[in-house]
Amino acid sequence: MRLLSIIVVTAASLWGGYWFVGSTAVEKGLVTWLAEAPKNGLAAEYSALETRGFPNRFDTTIENVSFSHAASGITWQAPFFHLFALSYKPNHIIASWPNEQRLILPGIALDITSEDMRGSVVFEPNTSLAIDRVRYSIDKLTIVPEGTDQFEVERVFFASRQTTARPFAHDVSLRLSMLKLPETLSNILDPTSKYPNLVDGLTADATFGLTAAIGRISDGSQPPEVTDVAIKTIRFDWGDMELSLSGTLKADDLGYAEGTLDLHAANWREVFQLLVKLGLVEPAWEGALAPLSKDVAGVATLDIPLTFENQVFYFGPLSFGTAPRLR
Repeated sequence: MRLLSIIVVTAASLWGGYWFVGSTAVEKGLVTWLAEAPKNGLAAEYSALETRGFPNRFDTTIENVSFSHAASGITWQAPFFHLFALSYKPNHIIASWPNEQRLILPGIALDITSEDMRGSVVFEPNTSLAIDRVRYSIDKLTIVPEGTDQFEVERVFFASRQTTARPFAHDVSLRLSMLKLPETLSNILDPTSKYPNLVDGLTADATFGLTAAIGRISDGSQPPEVTDVAIKTIRFDWGDMELSLSGTLKADDLGYAEGTLDLHAANWREVFQLLVKLGLVEPAWEGALAPLSKDVAGVATLDIPLTFENQVFYFGPLSFGTAPRLR
């Protein structure tokens, strides 16, 4: 019995020492990073930083936090920011944001509220600390630009994880559910209120090929660059309008996108007018695209390729402009 007591006391003492060393290292690392942030052009301010959670967690709270990037003119402010990690699994970090935040962009300030906003990142358990997977979700997001109408999204979900079959590649997924457009924008896009008040959503699933792992500790090597993007689907739905894309693009020798994406549009003329109002296409193009459309079960449908070659982007038979860069 005495031996068992000694073992328990010793184990508890060792664990307590591990937690103390670990929590101290977490705090010191964050304080050092915040202090050195100006070297990367980032000004960081906060009123307090503390780690709790003994015996099984490292729960760190940063209070009255603000980050400013002078070069871009962007500032983020929040009353607090939480970071959590299990003491026996420190490579899995969970972050939690407050219900109210403020994002200041050049020329405009955004008040951001949400019912719940949290994310997590899992690093490979080795010295490289490459990112294995990321998850981020928001429930009942509201963005209110100062002096204008608010934008609402019922749910936002983002995830990225290393692709099993390809070194460095990441599978990426994005979901935006039930979007409520600002009234001013809604009046421009749908002046007769033909479509529902809520946009059904936007979904995207793609695999990004990369030249190196994401998030590894700096060792003087170049940051990862995109080599190719395989789009399983990007889809937008609003009422009876449907727009989707799929296909694969690769970076050419100069980094420009090269390849073909298949575009599908149901009730395509209305989709086209929506793109016109957004300033993405020219009104005169409608006539050139009309012969390419077809009737599918009473729905006017357009299926055309978006071609990227020789640094030029073609919208069906029409030259759209310079192809985007992947790197």
